[in-house]
Amino acid sequence: MSTHSSHPDIIKRLKRAEGHLRSIIDMMETKGSL
Repeated sequence: MSTHSSHPDIIKRLKRAEGHLRSIIDMMETKGSL
């Protein structure tokens, strides 16, 4: 099993998840400040 070949895919998924989490955090922060 080669972890190196799947590494870029993992990074892509993590970056997508990071953007998703960031938008959720931004929504929560704006709702909390109101």
